[in-house]
Amino acid sequence: MWPFTSKKKVERRDVSYSDELVNYIVAQAGGSTAFQSAIETAAVESCAGAYARAFAAAMVSPSDNLRTMPVTAAMLSMTVRELIRKGEIVFALEAGDMGLTLVPCSSFTVETGDYPERTWMYRVDLPAPTGWVSRLVSADSVLHFKYACDPRTPWRGLSPLRYAESTGRALGRLEKSFGDEAGAATGFVLPMPQDHAPGTDTEPGAFDKLRTDIQSLNGKTALVETTAAGHGEGRQAAPLTDWKPSRLGPMLPDSVTKARDSIFRSVLAACGVPVGVFDSSGSSQEGRESWRRFVFGSCVPVGRLLALELSTKLDLDISLSFDELQAHDLSGRAASFKKMVEGGMDLQEAVTKSGLMALQA
Repeated sequence: MWPFTSKKKVERRDVSYSDELVNYIVAQAGGSTAFQSAIETAAVESCAGAYARAFAAAMVSPSDNLRTMPVTAAMLSMTVRELIRKGEIVFALEAGDMGLTLVPCSSFTVETGDYPERTWMYRVDLPAPTGWVSRLVSADSVLHFKYACDPRTPWRGLSPLRYAESTGRALGRLEKSFGDEAGAATGFVLPMPQDHAPGTDTEPGAFDKLRTDIQSLNGKTALVETTAAGHGEGRQAAPLTDWKPSRLGPMLPDSVTKARDSIFRSVLAACGVPVGVFDSSGSSQEGRESWRRFVFGSCVPVGRLLALELSTKLDLDISLSFDELQAHDLSGRAASFKKMVEGGMDLQEAVTKSGLMALQA
C-alpha cells in the first residue's frame, strides 16, 4: 500500500482551481464572509495556537520508522491549527529518493467517487514559488485530516466555528466594529476664535503664532492669551470656559466590550479550550486543572483522530502521546497514587493506574 505516487493529470498553473472558484464567489459576495473575519480573530488564534503548541510536543510512536519520519512537530502543529481554523487539511503523499514526503495542499476538492472513501479522487493544488502544481490523485495518495464531519458531506471537514456559526458571525461583526472604531480619526479639537475683519485687534493672521505654538508643542508648555478677555471684545464675549481641548478617538461602550469578552469565552468552549488556560486571575491549582482538562479532554481525542488517519494511510499502527505535557499533573497523580495504596491496592498497579509510570522517563 505504501509508498504512493500519482502521475495523473499533472498541470502547472499560476492560480489554483479552488482559489479561482473562491475568488469568484468572494467577488460576487462583495468581500470576505463573516466566517473569514471570525477565524482571523484573537479568540480563534488563541485556540489554534494552544493546540499547535501542544501537538508540537506530542511524541509519535513508532519514532524509528521511515514512514513516521515526516510526521514532525511542525507538521502536527500545522495540522491542528488548520483543523481549528478551517476544519480540515490535506497532505499529498510523495515518494522520492529521500523517502516519504508530506506536502501540504493549499487547496483541494473531492471531484469524483462513490460512498466508500477509497474510491474518492482528489484534485489537489501544491503551492510552489513559480506557480501552482495541480494533480488528480486517489484517496490512498493523500492524508485528509478532519476535525469533524457532517454525515451528508463526509468528504469535507468542519471546524468548531462552522458548528457554532451564529457565534462566529457575531464575533466577526464585533471584531469589525472594533476595527472600524480603532480606525476612526483620533486627536484633539481645540476651539479657536474666528478671525475678524481687517483693522481690528484680531484681524486675519493674529492667531497664526498661537496655532503654530500649539501644533509644535511636543510635550512642552506654551503660554497663550486667556480667553477670559473675549479676544478684544470684552468679557461679555468671552467663552464659558478657558482653553479646554476635546479629544476625538475610539470610545467603545462597555456593553460592546463585555459582549466581545463573552463571545471570546464561547469560542474557547466551542474549541475545547478551558478559559483557565489563558485566564491568570485564578489560583495556580485552577490553572493546572484547566490545562489537565485541555490535554486529556481535547488534545488526546483529537490526537487519536490524527493517528487513525496516519495509521490507515501509512499502513502502520501509529499513536500520539502527550506524556511531556503531563508533568503539570504530577501532584494530582501522586495524590491518587497515595489514596490507592492506602486503600490496599498493589504498589505496581497503583503506579500504572495513577499514570506515574508514564512520567518515569
